[in-house]
Amino acid sequence: MAGVRRFGAGGLLVAGAGVCGILALWAAQETVLRGAESVLPRASAPAVLTCAYASAAVGLGFAARNQMRAAAEAAVAALEEEDQKVRPASTAPGHEGHES
Repeated sequence: MAGVRRFGAGGLLVAGAGVCGILALWAAQETVLRGAESVLPRASAPAVLTCAYASAAVGLGFAARNQMRAAAEAAVAALEEEDQKVRPASTAPGHEGHES
């Protein structure tokens, strides 16, 4: 039971750290917004910041997609290579049931 309590306390600490992280991001965004408002019209600053965030999100999304595709291709290549090592030559594709 003590282990369960410790695990629960650890979970609460992780949740608290997450909340603090979100608040830190929010404060950083507010700081950037206030800085943008000092050089841009007050009504334009949020729109410019939104466009910048959206552009970054799209760029990161494309980069993530490319990484995931590369990882999937590498996994397929590794599996095919391992299959060739394990599979005897007589059962290679195109040789089923044909004895020479």
